[in-house]
Amino acid sequence: MVVIVFTNRLRADADLQAYEQHGNEMYALAQQNPGFVSINEYSSEDGEHVTIVQFTTLEALEQWHTQPDHMRMQQMGRERFYESYTIQVCNTVRQYAFDAKEGRRVIQ
Repeated sequence: MVVIVFTNRLRADADLQAYEQHGNEMYALAQQNPGFVSINEYSSEDGEHVTIVQFTTLEALEQWHTQPDHMRMQQMGRERFYESYTIQVCNTVRQYAFDAKEGRRVIQ
């Protein structure tokens, strides 16, 4: 499993409605990418946003990274929405899960 941690801060003048619309479009596009697993977004009170995206392989991530519509949206994000961002690409070393009925177990 490959995990992408995308941390960002929006510009003060960012059009939040347009940002949300483009985010929804990117989510729909990402779901069509082979190897896409999930996406979750979180925001803190100080204005930092974190998006966690999962792909099955580095190859699936590379396909997404170079997808033409995604590349256009990245450029738009830099021009219109983001004050700053950091992207971390991480390989899962081990994964655990807990379910009250099943207890803790190693998945990978």
